[in-house]
Amino acid sequence: MLFNKLIHFVLAVILVLISVASAQTAPYTRRLTIHPKTRFCLLLPQSIGTAIATGIDTSVSWCTSSTSVVRNAKKFPTGFIKSAHYKEGSNGRYTQVTGRIDRYKFGLSSSDQGAQSDPSSVYASWCVGFNYFVQFVEPNANIYCLRCCHNASDCPTNQPDKGCKDVIPGDYS
Repeated sequence: MLFNKLIHFVLAVILVLISVASAQTAPYTRRLTIHPKTRFCLLLPQSIGTAIATGIDTSVSWCTSSTSVVRNAKKFPTGFIKSAHYKEGSNGRYTQVTGRIDRYKFGLSSSDQGAQSDPSSVYASWCVGFNYFVQFVEPNANIYCLRCCHNASDCPTNQPDKGCKDVIPGDYS
């Protein structure tokens, strides 16, 4: 009886430690940020070559350059981001970045249709300075988009089959 209680106690301690470790590390590797006209981060699979939808559960931050607000972020492979167009909503309601990628620089397939990321689909993810975000990366079309919002209505997350151009209008040249 005492042995069973000891095992239950040890298992409980292990679960608490795992939970604390996850809570402390996940936010630093799953933060998004947009610094207009200078740098931004997207959530992408941890490993180059992993399909977007396959890697969504374990995605991490990849950025154009290092930033102190996104610790442990990886840097995009050279040439992966082909263009970046920034836009801000009226009264600063949202900020967004849209543009083109070279899927081959991240080892992505031309048949990879990508996926939507948002706080409900990627555990412990958020956009610094905002309450909501919605992101798409579409390797088959060589485009990406990210919008960070103060209000949920500006970041529609209920249209995962629509994609960048329908959910986040912007410049994709």
